[in-house]
Amino acid sequence: MSETKDEETPTADDIVDDLAEEMGVDGEKPSDIEESDDAEEKADDAEEADDAEDEEADGAEEADDDKMAGLDGVFSVKKGKKKKKRKKKKKKKKKGEGREKPELFTPGEGDVDLTDDEYLGLDDLDDEPASSPVNKLLVAIIVVLLVGMGAIAQVTTGVFDDIVLLLQGDYQEEMQRRAAAEEEAYLLEQLEGMPRYGNLFITGSPREALIYLNGEVQYGETPSGGQWRELRVRPDTVIRDLSIDEVHEIVIEHPGHDPFEITLTEQMWEPAASDFQFSISANLSPQDSSTYEEFNDRMLMGEGAGPFHGKVGFKTNPEGAHLIVNSLYARDEDGEKLVTPVELEEYWTYDIDTKALFEDGRLADLVEDELVLEEYEEAEDLEGVDARRLNVDETMLSVDDEAVELEERKFRVDMPPDRGNGIEIAFPEDHDDYDELPVYATMLQRTMWNCDWKDDDERERISDSAPMQEHCNYVFDFDKDFYELADYIERREAERKRIEEERRQAAQDSDDDDDDPS
Repeated sequence: MSETKDEETPTADDIVDDLAEEMGVDGEKPSDIEESDDAEEKADDAEEADDAEDEEADGAEEADDDKMAGLDGVFSVKKGKKKKKRKKKKKKKKKGEGREKPELFTPGEGDVDLTDDEYLGLDDLDDEPASSPVNKLLVAIIVVLLVGMGAIAQVTTGVFDDIVLLLQGDYQEEMQRRAAAEEEAYLLEQLEGMPRYGNLFITGSPREALIYLNGEVQYGETPSGGQWRELRVRPDTVIRDLSIDEVHEIVIEHPGHDPFEITLTEQMWEPAASDFQFSISANLSPQDSSTYEEFNDRMLMGEGAGPFHGKVGFKTNPEGAHLIVNSLYARDEDGEKLVTPVELEEYWTYDIDTKALFEDGRLADLVEDELVLEEYEEAEDLEGVDARRLNVDETMLSVDDEAVELEERKFRVDMPPDRGNGIEIAFPEDHDDYDELPVYATMLQRTMWNCDWKDDDERERISDSAPMQEHCNYVFDFDKDFYELADYIERREAERKRIEEERRQAAQDSDDDDDDPS
């Protein structure tokens, strides 16, 4: 047993030999390696000496060739291509440099040798060194800065957009659009710094529909001045200087039609040249088909139709106002002036003979402006001239005057459109409140009459071919509180002055801000 065990156990020398064999030493000793290195060095020296002799021989041959070339080809010797003996020059190695040192791990057949010349090195990269991480960071920072600067320039100036517009040929048009937008923005900025008021424009149908603002009838002064009338729907109706910061309720009414209502808020106003504005087109709907048919027929009837007449009621607070119809005082059949309250289907007025007044020399005394008489040189020139044209003061005349006659009149429904019946309501000078009560004036137009349908028995007796106007009793009522009207005018005038002062102060503040260098 012991012998077998000794044979199987390797000795230390065996282990060393096996390890050397695996490391490629093949059992050589260090002394043998040094002797082998000396022999290789000697062989290399001998080869270098042989190479030197060969180079001297080659130089001699080249010299002979030059001499022969100098004979200009007299002796043309065909020379074969002489192969030059090239010996591979070996680099002189230091001791032990040619041998691989024993490595603990030696590449095997299946391993990749990274030291082989076939793999890329610095020579394959044209001797360019690898980029430094610091250089990469600097490049990245520069790129980020350039992108950021470009973004800032785009946001603040839009320079890239301008370049694109210039290339597209739209630059000038865009500049004009921007200038208009800047002007509008400047206007809005100026308006925000001032009291904000707006003008409300109202159109629609039917014409002469009555306008209520915040539950109150609105009035305006007539162009001639001194008289006040309601604001109604017309092509030129406007309510000025409404505060846009307040909510306004607008209601528009007309007989036989459903009312039109709208709530006007701040957001609905639109900027205008100096203030704000809003436009309403109020088209009221008839309450039924009969009303629609009658109203249209009334508006379309010509001057030759009819005539159709109506009843007018006048009620005032206070009582005792005089009625002036078409510039003449409305009177009773005795020639006395009518006063409110009163209902009229017919009335009487003075028919003044201006020719007779001229003949007896009194006409000039009854005309306020004598210049209107300059074109009338003789009495015959005044034949048929209405006293209203000359503005004759009929209060200076009486019913007993030979130049005066009473003439019966009625309120015509079918007056030409936009003419109507001129109505004035004024208090006499001897009234207790004469000085504080205004004069009311309006035109009773064809559209303003209300059709009060006749009862069924009356309508059955009307011919089928008769116009719709035959089925109506036309009525209109004036009901005016002159104290309220006087209060409205006073408030309106105070508001007008307040707004003017507010605007003046705002303009002054704006000028002061412009002059302030800070």
